[in-house]
Amino acid sequence: MTQLKVYVSTFGKYNAGILFGQWMNLNDYSSKEEFLAAARDLHYDEENPELFFQESENLPMYVLTETSIDWRYVEVFNDIDESKIDALNAFVDAFDGRELDTFEQRYLGQAESREDYAIQHVEEHGLLNDVPENVARYFDYDAYARDLFINNLVFKDGYIFSNQ
Repeated sequence: MTQLKVYVSTFGKYNAGILFGQWMNLNDYSSKEEFLAAARDLHYDEENPELFFQESENLPMYVLTETSIDWRYVEVFNDIDESKIDALNAFVDAFDGRELDTFEQRYLGQAESREDYAIQHVEEHGLLNDVPENVARYFDYDAYARDLFINNLVFKDGYIFSNQ
């Protein structure tokens, strides 16, 4: 399983030139509060440690700042099948880290291109089933894809998401 890691130090130590911190695996904690308590315990020598997240592994940029972690990402990450992690990261990029709790509802699958998705969509929904073959072959999948993705769908890194 992919590990979500963050290097935790404090601003006090950093500003004093003390290079002390530790890599912490976010997957090891059941809640944000549990993680923050462990991070503060790591820096027990400071009365009120101001945590500083200096580096990370496997976290998209919208999820982590120097002072905070969007724990919703960790929750969704831990709840989804590992095969969807790349799709989750594309979702985070496409929507700037917003609306993480809607990922499962809005994830529609993968496609090589918008047009490939349009072809798949037309076939799955039987949109041309009642159209004679000699007419259906003139269907403009490229234009249909353009219309699908104008307002309703988002294509990011080969993944398709509903825009609603």
